[in-house]
Amino acid sequence: MFGKTGTITEGKPVVTDFLLVAGCDEARTLALVAGVEAHSEHFLGRAIGARCRARRRDAGADF
Repeated sequence: MFGKTGTITEGKPVVTDFLLVAGCDEARTLALVAGVEAHSEHFLGRAIGARCRARRRDAGADF
């Protein structure tokens, strides 16, 4: 894929951050979202699932 400047891009989105609603448990939310997106074929779903898995690994959680 070519960007508007003519550079070649992968077209692979990456989630850079997320915000939780007050009172939400981060570990539980990450587990639920990762589970929902685990078999996603949608490019955004895959990006969301990858971010959740990486965040859980960074926190030292068993997955």
